[in-house]
Parts: sequence; C-alpha cells; structure tokens
Amino acid sequence: MMRTDEPRGWTQDTSCPMNWRGQQLSKANMARQDTLLVSVDDYEQHALQVLPRSAADFYRCGAGDELTLHLNSLAFKRLRIRPRVMVDVSRRDCSVMVLGSKVLFPAGISPTSMQRVAHPDGECATAQAAGAMGTIFILSTLSTSSIEEVAAAAPSTIKWFQLYIYKDRSVTQSLVERAERSGYKALVLTVDSAVYGMRRPDLKHAFSLPSHLRITKLPIILKGILTAEDAVIGADLGAVAILVSNHGGRQLDGVPATIEALPEIVRAVEGRVEVYLDGGVRGGTDVFKALALGARMVFMGRPPLWGLVHSGQEGVKDVLAIVRKELDIALALSGLKRSSFDMARFICVDEYEQYALRHLDKNALDYYKSGAGDEITLGQNKTAFNRLLIRPRCLRDVSQCDASTTVLGNKVAMPVGVSPTAMQRMAHPDGECANAKAAGAMGTIFILSTLSTSSIEEVAAAAPSTIKWFQLYIYKDRDVTRQLVERAERANFKALVLTVDASLFGIRRSDVRNKFTLPPHLTLANFTNEKATDVNKSKKGSGINEYVSSLFDSKITWEDVKWLKRITKLPIVLKGILTAEDAVIGADLGVAAILVSNHGARQVDTTPASIEALPEIVRAVEGRVEVYLDGGVRGGTDVFKSLALGARMVFMGRPPLWGLVHSGQEGVQDVLAIVKWEFDTTLALTGSYSHDNERIKRCRSISDIRKEMVVHKLYYSKL
Repeated sequence: MMRTDEPRGWTQDTSCPMNWRGQQLSKANMARQDTLLVSVDDYEQHALQVLPRSAADFYRCGAGDELTLHLNSLAFKRLRIRPRVMVDVSRRDCSVMVLGSKVLFPAGISPTSMQRVAHPDGECATAQAAGAMGTIFILSTLSTSSIEEVAAAAPSTIKWFQLYIYKDRSVTQSLVERAERSGYKALVLTVDSAVYGMRRPDLKHAFSLPSHLRITKLPIILKGILTAEDAVIGADLGAVAILVSNHGGRQLDGVPATIEALPEIVRAVEGRVEVYLDGGVRGGTDVFKALALGARMVFMGRPPLWGLVHSGQEGVKDVLAIVRKELDIALALSGLKRSSFDMARFICVDEYEQYALRHLDKNALDYYKSGAGDEITLGQNKTAFNRLLIRPRCLRDVSQCDASTTVLGNKVAMPVGVSPTAMQRMAHPDGECANAKAAGAMGTIFILSTLSTSSIEEVAAAAPSTIKWFQLYIYKDRDVTRQLVERAERANFKALVLTVDASLFGIRRSDVRNKFTLPPHLTLANFTNEKATDVNKSKKGSGINEYVSSLFDSKITWEDVKWLKRITKLPIVLKGILTAEDAVIGADLGVAAILVSNHGARQVDTTPASIEALPEIVRAVEGRVEVYLDGGVRGGTDVFKSLALGARMVFMGRPPLWGLVHSGQEGVQDVLAIVKWEFDTTLALTGSYSHDNERIKRCRSISDIRKEMVVHKLYYSKL
C-alpha cells in the first residue's frame, strides 16, 4: 500500500543526493526515505529529520510547556474500546454525511498554514489528496497557495475555508466573497485566536457571528470551542457545526485535550448542530473513539503535513489511507458495519418532528408547522387516517414484495414522494438541494417549490438523476410564469405541478404574529429582482402573505390551465383539488394528474382532510388521469390506506423537512426509508383478494392492494 519512492522534486546525482530544497541528505535520511512507512508516526519521524529546524519547530510546537500538545494524543490512549464479537462485518461502510455532503471516510484535513514550507506544491497537493480520498480539505487563511489556486488545482474536492476576523472588516468580507466564488462549501471561523499564543505576534480581533450570517450564504463552522457554554451560544447564533479544537495545543497551554472536551459539547448541543473534532488524532482507533463519543467527523492537521513533506500529494494520500485502513479494521474487530456513531437514528417520523420542533427557531418553526385558522383541518389531515382500519389477510407468501410503481411513465422505487415546501434553507443550509438528492437516492420524486431558496438550476445540478417536478403559481405578470416554465424545461424537470388553491394565501395566525420574513441571508432563489427579496419585507403582518397578494394573480380561472397547456409540452398536475367536480373539469382539459391536497391545511380551515376527499375524486375521474394524495401522511400505514382508496402515489411535505432539520440529505433519506420500511411491512403483513375468485393471493406489490382492505372504523360499530 505504501509508496517508497522519493518526494516529488528531489534531485540526485551520483555524488551528492539532494532534497527539493537543495539540501544534502545524510546517509541516515537516505535510508529512512527508502524505508517502508506503515504508520503516521513513521511519517512524522521522517519529516522531523528532513525539515529545516525552523520549519519543523513551527509545525510541531505547542504553547507554553506543551502540556496540552502532548495531552491531545495521550488522552486518546486513556480511552478503551469495548469490542463486540460474532457479528457479520463482511460489508463495512466508512462513509458519513457532513453538512449534506457524502464523504468516503470521516477523517478530513484541518487548516494548517504555510504548507509550501513543507513541499513546493503545498496546499494544492494536500487538497488534491483529500479529493482523491473522498474527504474534506480546509484551507487556511494563512496559506501559501491562494483560494483560487487551490480551487483550480482540486475542483472536485469538498473544500472549506478557514477564516480569521481582521480589524479591517473589508479584508474579511473580501476573503468570504472569494471563497464563495471559488466554490468553497463552508466557512470555518476560528474563534480561539483573539490573541495568538506565545508563538506569534499578537493579532487582536473581536467577532460577531450574526454579522457573518448577513454577508454570506455559506454555512459557518466555529473552530476552537472547548466548553459546552460556548457551543450552545454558537448553536443559538445559527452556526451549523462546532469544531472542537484547542488549536493543536498551540494557543493556551493547560486547556483540556479535545477528546476530553468533546462529550460535554455533544451533550449540550443536543444534535442541533454537527460536532467535529480536531487535535491529537494519529490513527484509525483515535477516529473510532472520537466518533463513539459523538463527533460526526474528525480532522487532522499535522499528520497530512508529514505526508506532504515525504512525497507531496502521494504522501498525504498515503497518510489518509493508513488512517482509513486502521479505522476499517477497528470497525470490523469491534463488530460494527458503519462509522456513523453520531446522532442517534430515529425510528419513526414523529421522533424527527419532535427533534425539529425543539431545534428550529420560532420564525421558521411556526412557518413550517402552522395551519390556517383554528387549525382544525391541520389536525384532521392526520386523525382522518386513524379513522381508517386495515383488514389484513393471513397465510400468504411474503418472501418477495415490490413497492415500486410507475408515475407519469417513470418508474419509482416507492410510492412516496416529496411535496413542494417553500424556503427549505431555513431548515438546513443545503435546503432543497439536499432534499432533492435524498429523493433521488431513495428512487422517488422531488417537487421543487416556486418559492424555494435554491434555484431551479441549482437543484438540477445538485440532483441530476432525481425525477424532478416543478411546482408553479400563476403570477399577475404572465411572463414571470412563462420564464419559470421555460427554465424548468431546460433543467430537465419532468412535470409541472400547478397549485390551484392559492390565488390568495390563507390566514396563518402565527405567521401574522411573528411578522414572518425570510432570514436576511436568504432570498427566493428563482428570482433576481424585488421578487426575490419582497418576502423579507413586512409592514403589518406576514411577509409571505403580502408577497402573494402583491404578485400572485387572484383572477386565475380554468382558462389559465388551457394557457399553460399551450406554452409547455410538460405534463401538468393540478395540486389543490378537493372535489369531484373540479377533478372532472381538470381531466376534461387534458391534465395528466390530480394531486388531492388541501395545501397542508394552510389555506381554508375546515375543508376535508385529503384522505377524506380522495375516494370521490378517484371515482369521478374513472381512470382518465392519475390521482395522487398529499396531506397528513406520517407513516407506511397511511401510504397503504391511500393506495387502497385509489391513490397511485402519495407525497409528504413536512416529514422530509423534519429530517432535513436533523441532518440534511441523510435525515431526509432516513425519513423516507422509515416510511418505506413501514409500508413494506404493511404490504407484507396484509393479504388481498383476487378479483377473479375468493382465494387469498399474495400482497406482493402495490397493484395487489384492494379497496376492500381498508374500511372506516364504523364498519365494526355493528358489533
């Protein structure tokens, strides 16, 4: 596995071997260079031998008596692993989701300054190595390769930018803007360097996290937190992650090792933000221990540097490969299949909802969860499912079940898709892009809202293989609507979902009380003028209601459906139908499908629950159009009941949002996977009649689900 060739740039002649600095090599150094290096320590010893004294001391030293520097590594040695045995670990997965991005193993590269002192390729080589190993690279502000150089050298690497706050705030703002333009995915704000340790001249600053939330859309990670109290403050201010770090033992001597500080911080933030660790990690077992204690990801600073000294990019890759191999072995010998020890996996949608309700800020929480009026319909959307009972049959072969179906000619792996919900970046920095990627990973459909905080094009680029539909409103200015349709067509969206129940927005009292507005760092991404920011303004009530009143056309009629059909070749789905009469009109006009929906109970209170309106609509259209359902679905039995009553597909809005709040794309995937698991179980445990005879047949696929398998609870009242 390990390379033994010489570092890039080394030159030799027969009389005087030289390294890339032109320094003569001793025989001992030459022998060490040719030795097989099998551990991080081997690379460190090599680097300390060949680096000039000034460089070696700069990279390896700590503050004061270096007590914390040594404690960082020693504290890991005091922790013991309790392995489990007799577990099938033939297939192991070291990957993890970090801020919605999948990394192949949970050890990234910390920001270290001036890396070209270690090797001519410096930060560019380290970033390329991180990308080759499928992990994250953090570029230091004090780098010897520029933001743009690293971006050009490693375009496919997940790159974050580490930031200090300068006295001249325009310097900081310029750095942020350059990182944004260069495709960096997050900002890592170092908060433990108001005064540098005794290693460097003083550089004083004060920082204000809210000001940085205003000047950037990038997620912000706080690096240098060592106490639960500061972690909670950071989470309250809107940071997306905490990087537990003592600056490599280089700031204040006598502070705890990072692995010692980790558990209290994990407990304190209660899953509201992701938690990472940096400091003292020297091998795969250290990574294992950090993950077990609650870190989602670890970062290493010095070990990649030692690899960089040895052989540039290849040396860094070798160091990362050693750590990954050691982690993989630790997983296998501990009876584990995956490296995700971090936030506990919930086992039902309600647990994700309760988590989200605890961790969203009030403005976003009330917007997502509220309904119209007294919220009677909001409650009925869910309780109406409880009034329906399943009549299961038994003694059937359930060895093979198939939850797939076809929707508008496209095969989907499960009959549960993601409804359009607005402004999802209030829930998670990756917003709609993460939701769309999760839907694609689960083989189902994602519907993008017109009022999204990620644009049509951004979502298309983030999730190219996902089946995407675009939800549409009719604007007073028809050119706005036409342009949205054309952009959706160019971006390969497969259908248009025309919302027909929102000529005005309903009265959502909590939004009015809160004077709901978008956070200042977010806009409606499908627009570039005042239409993108008007929702941020509210004179006397809800900003979203005022936006709708000013821009949406309250005079839309069935003639607008005809107009939409004339300007697009995409199939049109009507969303918001609750009566048989309107469903028939839509079918007569040639729409492709009806999405039975009451807008999440957010428009008119005391309308029927979606599941109550479904049967009459299915009967009325007589199979001329496909019929879907949206509203109140919270589990696999709800999906089963909807399909039994005639829906071809169901869509969920809030449940994926709750998963998004929890852990981005991974959380959405978990929510969808839970619902599919419940549906698969229901499918397997429920037999169906054959319409040809009365023998029991296997309920192997959704086509076997029959109406007679679901009854109203009054069916049993005669007993």
